[in-house]
Amino acid sequence: GRRWKGKVVRISPEIDPLNRTVSLYVQVDNGALESPLLPGQLVEAGIQGRLYRKTIVIPRRALIDGNAFVKIKDRAERRGLEIIRAIGDDLLIAGGLREGEEIILTNLEVLYDGARVITSHEMNALLQIERAASAGSAGPAALAKSTPPGAGQN
Repeated sequence: GRRWKGKVVRISPEIDPLNRTVSLYVQVDNGALESPLLPGQLVEAGIQGRLYRKTIVIPRRALIDGNAFVKIKDRAERRGLEIIRAIGDDLLIAGGLREGEEIILTNLEVLYDGARVITSHEMNALLQIERAASAGSAGPAALAKSTPPGAGQN
């Protein structure tokens, strides 16, 4: 098929509920084309959006007063964020976070810069150690390795 280059100048505010399509209005320079597009003509189109580089996506619920908290060792650190846009329940971030940092998602309303932080995974491990210790076991080493019943008996 033929290809034309154009620019989206308007998007219909309604989505057709039957076929889940939306009408776009595209401006095409027909001046030098041997087969010009006609007004109202239906076409199949590919649209190239803005490309964002060096961005990070985080859950919107991580945001509190324009900031997010990250876990550095066992402490909370407040970070100001450069938010590019919201996409559903996520935020596209261009600055303020580094890839791979752990973002804190809960108890944000009581969190402060420098607060001691423990993850739910770490808390569960501590509770298991505490339960094992109170049951008279040897503690962490007893949790580190389990053996099938009867193993090691002669």
